[in-house]
Amino acid sequence: MASTSGPRPAELRLRPGAPVLDRGRGEVQLGTDPRWSLVLSGLDEAESRWLAATAGTPHASLERTAARFGVDEDRREEIGALLAGCGFLVRPARRTPDVLSTAGGAADAPVLGALLPDGGGMVTLAKRALRSVGVSGLGRIGALVAAHLATAGVGTLLLDDDSSVRLTDLGTGTYRQTDVGCRRAGRLQEALRTRYPRTTVARTWHEDEPPDAVVVVSDRVARPETFTLLMSSDIPHLPVVVGEADVTLGPFVLPGTTACTACWHRHATDADGRWPSMVGQLAEVPGDPGQETVLSVTAAALVTGQVLAHLDGARPASAGAVVEVTLPEALPRVRPVPVHPACPCTTPPG
Repeated sequence: MASTSGPRPAELRLRPGAPVLDRGRGEVQLGTDPRWSLVLSGLDEAESRWLAATAGTPHASLERTAARFGVDEDRREEIGALLAGCGFLVRPARRTPDVLSTAGGAADAPVLGALLPDGGGMVTLAKRALRSVGVSGLGRIGALVAAHLATAGVGTLLLDDDSSVRLTDLGTGTYRQTDVGCRRAGRLQEALRTRYPRTTVARTWHEDEPPDAVVVVSDRVARPETFTLLMSSDIPHLPVVVGEADVTLGPFVLPGTTACTACWHRHATDADGRWPSMVGQLAEVPGDPGQETVLSVTAAALVTGQVLAHLDGARPASAGAVVEVTLPEALPRVRPVPVHPACPCTTPPG
């Protein structure tokens, strides 16, 4: 039988966000996610009610609620040790860290805590408040990405796009009708500062304080030379390309570690020797392909998820891969992008 160490049982709480379900016949299930859900069997009625009540009062300890339901002390210790060994008991937060996410993290913290051994979702949000992300290309997708990152609690957003707001940028909740014709970065900066007053929204960054990641949204093609500065500055970045009826994310570049944008183009050239001439022509096609509503909101959510995964210390799924979203399905497909043998992006200096 597993045993607890460190904090006393009286200090431990059931992991927040995990429902306790009565399966009948002395069985209780904690959680539904197959990655960590747990079924306890051999419980009597009082013990089942005790666990359900504890889940319903997240600030109450197992010890306190056990006394109320008349659970034997030895059984309480035995069940508590098992729950602790399976990761369902966590130490309560000593204080609430300062977070910038909407509603003080009430929506995000329980879910993020489920991914951590200590259930510390608020700590993840507090770390996000210290991070910065640049977004270049502020049409529907880029503007939504910036708004989503602010909602999720990223502390600093750096916006880059001097083109004008177009009628096709409206409708997803970032720009207003009166913004049409004004500079995208300026209008979005004003909107974000109004909605997220504690988030820093700027247009440039200092050389000694580069962003933790940069998202670059391009029409039709992402040219490798666009990312030269980001590569040389060792800044992780995610290219996003808007096509005719699709959006492609990636590869998420971790400089010196994963395949870069140039690798992707080299693989494309291997498959089609005329691809380099197509790149130049695509970059010169007048007008924009339009960021359709379903593609825009889907791509913006996926981009936000990839960036937050990186900020939170995980490896994004689009690192060494591209994620394609096409209509009408609008379901992401992941395709690997290995480092190209002719690309020096992961070659150590010297």
